[in-house]
Parts: sequence; structure tokens; C-alpha cells
Amino acid sequence: MSGSRGLVLAVAAAALFGAACGVLGGIGVVHFVARHHPGALTRFLHGGPPPMGPREGRFGPPISRLERGLHLSETQRTRIESEVERTRVESRALRESLRVRIERELTPEQRSRFRALAPPPDEPGPEHGPWPRPDRAEPGPEGEGHR
Repeated sequence: MSGSRGLVLAVAAAALFGAACGVLGGIGVVHFVARHHPGALTRFLHGGPPPMGPREGRFGPPISRLERGLHLSETQRTRIESEVERTRVESRALRESLRVRIERELTPEQRSRFRALAPPPDEPGPEHGPWPRPDRAEPGPEGEGHR
């Protein structure tokens, strides 16, 4: 009788020990994640898009969130939307200008390797995600024949 009683006590002690290790490990993971990845637990507990979700709204606060948080008027919302769009257009033009200026300094062989190494951001790929960019023009012959 004492042998089976000892076995039950040993199993219960092992279960309690395992539960305690699990709780302590969970607390440690939560503290690590909270310290090194702020906002991750809030997104996990309360839902929300992943940090690298769809591109829309990723380069600044979504207008709807600003509107709710700041109680924007319709005029303010319209003006802010136009500023965000203007900044997107300027950024896009600046990136394209940099690509052209880089290609201008390269030999034809280097230029073809550059295009293979750094495809335009409008081309879908593993590093850019599956989002097509129909608003982007194809790269032109700028810089061809410079060297």
C-alpha cells in the first residue's frame, strides 16, 4: 500500500514541479518579450495587425487612428491626407532619382548586375512582399551610355 501511495505522491510532486517551472518560464518569457519587443504583447492580447503587415498605413499613423485619437475635423483630415500623399509622392521620386544617379555612375556590366541585385521596389519579391505597385513607371534608359 505504501508503494502505490509513494508513487501517487511522486507523480503529484512532479506535476506540481512541472507546473511551477511552466509558470516561472512563462513569466520570464513575458518579461523578455515586454522588454525587448514593446507593443508585441499588446498586439497579441488585444489583436491588431502584425508589425510588418500590409503596406497601407505602415509609413505613418493611419488617418483613421489620428482622427479618432485627435478628434480631427473634416478639414484637418483632408489637409493631413494631402500632406501624407504629397510626402509619399516625394519619397517615391527621391528613391527613383537615387537609383538613376547610382546607375549613371556604373558601367553597363555593373548596371545590369545592380538591377539584378537591387530590383525596383515596385517588383514583388521576398524582400518587398507581394504588393504590386501599379502606380510606378518602369525604369527608363536614364544613365545608359554614360560610361
